[in-house]
Amino acid sequence: MTQSQLAVMFIDEYVNLQRIEKASDKDSELNNQKKALKAKLEILGIATDNLTIQ
Repeated sequence: MTQSQLAVMFIDEYVNLQRIEKASDKDSELNNQKKALKAKLEILGIATDNLTIQ
């Protein structure tokens, strides 16, 4: 991954955090963000089951 690709990735994450922060329904926005990220991880073959924090 190039430095530019990393920068884009981190900018996206920063924007997503701001979207959660500013959302009128924070829980709904957070769940939407989690679904999208989980799908991206699964496409890369990364299991998310072990990533759940208790």
